[in-house]
This record gives sequence, C-alpha cells and structure tokens, in this order.
Amino acid sequence: YGVDAADLPLDMMLKDFGKMASDSLKEMLDDIEKDPFLIPYILDDLEEFSLEMKLAYLKDLGDQKDERAIILLEIIANIDDPLVAKEAIKALGKIKSGKALYSLYKLGTLTRDSDIKRTAEREAQRLKFKGTSMEVFDPWTKLKEPVKIYISSVDGLGSRALWMAWKNPFKSRKLSFMNLLISSHVGIKDCWVVSHINTREFDSSVKDFSKTTSVVECTLEHALELIGDGLYSSEKMCFPIPYQFFFWKYLIEKHNPIKIQEYKMILPPDIDKLESDEELLRETFDLFNYKVFSDWFIALPRVYDFAEANKSKKGFLLKKMTCQKAEKLFLKFTQELIEPQAEIIKRMLEFSYDFLVKAEQPELAQKTLCAWVHMDKTPLHLHPFIQRMVIESIRVALNNMKNGFDMRINPEAFD
Repeated sequence: YGVDAADLPLDMMLKDFGKMASDSLKEMLDDIEKDPFLIPYILDDLEEFSLEMKLAYLKDLGDQKDERAIILLEIIANIDDPLVAKEAIKALGKIKSGKALYSLYKLGTLTRDSDIKRTAEREAQRLKFKGTSMEVFDPWTKLKEPVKIYISSVDGLGSRALWMAWKNPFKSRKLSFMNLLISSHVGIKDCWVVSHINTREFDSSVKDFSKTTSVVECTLEHALELIGDGLYSSEKMCFPIPYQFFFWKYLIEKHNPIKIQEYKMILPPDIDKLESDEELLRETFDLFNYKVFSDWFIALPRVYDFAEANKSKKGFLLKKMTCQKAEKLFLKFTQELIEPQAEIIKRMLEFSYDFLVKAEQPELAQKTLCAWVHMDKTPLHLHPFIQRMVIESIRVALNNMKNGFDMRINPEAFD
C-alpha cells in the first residue's frame, strides 16, 4: 500500500525536472528575442520569488550560456538588490561571448556601487582569460525617444502617475508604455507595463484617467527631472524600487541620462508679496473645490476618533460648533495628525504648484503657491488650507462610517 521513496527513480526524475526547467528558460529566451518588451513581465514575476529562488533562477539562466539572456541579465544587474544584482553579473560571466563582456564592461564603468563594480570587473577578467574579445552590440538601435508622455496631479497620498509610451520597434503599429507611480515622499513607488497597445487605445486610456484625475502632457526633460527626483527620494528613504522600473530606466538612458537629484521648482520673483496677501490666503480654503485637491485628506484610524467625537446628533455629519470649539478642534487635530507630516504636505503643495503652472492654470497655481508659502509663516491650525483639510478628513471619515467602514475596526478594507 503505497510506494517506498527509495524505490522511486529519483535520478531520472531530477533529470526530467532539470530538462523541463531548461526548456522553459529557452522558451522564455525565444520570446524576449522576438519582443524584449516582455522583459518587464519577467521582472515582475522575479520580484515575487524568495531570495533563494531568485538566486537559483539566475544561476540556471547563466548555466544556459545563451547570448539571448544578456539583455535580461544586464537589466537585473542594475536592480537595487545587491545579492540579486551580483548573481546576475556572475551569470553574465558564464556566457563566453564578446557581447557578455561588453555588458560587464558597461556595468563596471557606469555603476555607483563599488561592490557591484568589483564583481563586474572580476567576471570580465575571467572572460578575458578564456580568450573572449569584447563585441559592442545594441539590440535597441531602432528604438526612438518616447512618443507620448503624460503626468497627473499629486493625489492625497502624495503620489502621481507618469505615463511614457514608446513605439515598439519589434511590433508593427504598437506602443509599449510604462505607468510609473512616483511619491513625493518615498520616490518610485510602483511601476507597471502594457507591452502592446495601439495609439487609439492609449489615448482612450488617458482620456478615461482624466475623468477622475487632472492630467497634462509632459516634456521628456520634465519627465526625466521627476524620475530623477523619485530616485533621489527612494535612495534617501531606503525605499525598495520595483524591479520593472529598471527595464524602463535602461531604455530611457539609451538616449537620455537620468540625474538622481532633488527637483527644485522655479519660484516667481514676486513670491514675497504672498506673505502679506491675507485675502489670497483665505481663498486657499477653497482649493479643495477643484479636482486637483479633491482627494487631499488624512486617512488614519485616529481621524475616526475625531469624527465620532464631532458627529452631529442628526446623523453622520460634522456638528455645528462655536469658533472657539472649532479652533480647539483644528489645534488638536493639527498637532496630532498634520504637524508630523507637515514637510510632506509642503512638498505635495510644491509639486502641485509646479503642475498647475504647466497645466496653464495661473490663478489656481498662485493660490497653491500662497498655501505653500504660509506653511512656514502661519500657525498650521490657523492656516485656511489646513483647516479645510481637517474638515474634509473628518467628513470623509463620517461618510465611511455611515456606509459601515471604519479604519479602527476594518483597516484592511482601505488597502
């Protein structure tokens, strides 16, 4: 009844498994040879593996000794995951090819990581000892600069979407585009891809997105500045960057280097006048009436305590209160929930002003700049923009409670 494990032909089974794995890798290499824009999907899958599985996968890929793996391995070698990057470099060193040597040369020359540099130089030296001569190659010669770039406004979490679309040189009349989510605080937050889409479908997607979010066309220069700022913030906050992003970074830098530095907005010369413009400051309360700021509210469990304490007896509405009680509410809420992230909100306002200037909305941009200036000049609980943020945060919490959602009880419903 049953089979003794000792009687199983394990050697044969392991050989069959190894052959299946090898065949699977060869099929994958066939696919990316036909269309390298499939690489982001591979990177996305790889990111989900355990570290042990990632290293084993890269070792197996190197053991194929297949030139078609060079592009994929070079991109993985640029990922900000040192153990994974070094394993990819070692895999490149197994491919006795001048093209692999060229990739190792680029990695050793361009990296800012001294450990990665040493690993690339060591693997390159090994290939040279085997008699390998460098062969310059570039499979992306037909790739042009992006044909369409759009940027969204900053949402209430401090994030914005950057869409960049390229003509896919491997698929006739198709675009491949990257959707990058950049946080004002932690940098490159998420990245996903649509590898095959036509122009009409892409334009339709942008139009649909624009129904709920403000979107403007963006220059390549500004896109590079925002990506550079995102990378700067990710490094500063030690925030892990999605693997997929490194494929697009690799493509972008074929034509345009990305400078990893903080983005500085250009301020108008008469900005000092805003410090004394009390009327404009009062008008910042109304910024929440516009789509750009419609979802700027604090979403934390503690907000629901404030909402419950200030709920009207007539229902899930903010109760009426005297000016003195309102100021007390603003003060307590601001001290607890606004002040700890005041610098983040200020940076969000800064990016929003910049966006509105580029969207050619000067009056709204001026109000936003005024709100930004007074983040340092006016006590936050007396700042009209912040007062409205407090009100909107409590209003949203009350509405959620009315519909049976409470972050204190079921936070998973808000993920």
